[in-house]
Amino acid sequence: MTSHHRIDVVAGAQRPIVRKVALTETGRDRLQREATRLLRARHPGVVELLDAQEQQLELDWAGQDTLAAHRGSPIESAGIMALVATTVADLHELGIIHGRLDLSHVIVGADRRPRLCGLRGPDPGSDPTPADDVAALGELLRDLGDTHDEPASDHRRARRHEQTARRSLISLVDRATDDDPARRPTSRALAASLAEIVGDGHVAWVRSAP
Repeated sequence: MTSHHRIDVVAGAQRPIVRKVALTETGRDRLQREATRLLRARHPGVVELLDAQEQQLELDWAGQDTLAAHRGSPIESAGIMALVATTVADLHELGIIHGRLDLSHVIVGADRRPRLCGLRGPDPGSDPTPADDVAALGELLRDLGDTHDEPASDHRRARRHEQTARRSLISLVDRATDDDPARRPTSRALAASLAEIVGDGHVAWVRSAP
């Protein structure tokens, strides 16, 4: 498979910089689309664009681990996904659909805060909707449910809390991935449901629209 761009991590003044370099014409077009969308999507829940040139982008370092490496309790997973869904909801209000949400496009920093990447948008010929992003969020919830750690606490109340959270997450997955897009919740409603599981204060840092 042809690689259309290369990703390098280089030293920056305070922390590393992620440099994406186009290797083909297709790669250049994709980077230009990504730059345009990142300029519109300046947001604490999205990787920050530092510089854009014709053949390359420079992004602020957000961390080295993606959501694929996450291991945690249902409460921790719900907290991360509350932040992701809140960011997606804010992007939808700006008219931006991610269209490519998966585990590799959510970076989890050392502060445990997730940031979206891969915002070049869908390739020509596809036309995703906000409901498609919601279904993708549901799939992320399902993936995290398959990889969470068993409850570490021996306290009966803590175990009950996690068991309740797990059941709630299963219900949210079913609703978000409903075969009928019209029956799926909005990304904002999904974020609110997740915030109820973990406490609304958990998502306050990302609540302000860009």
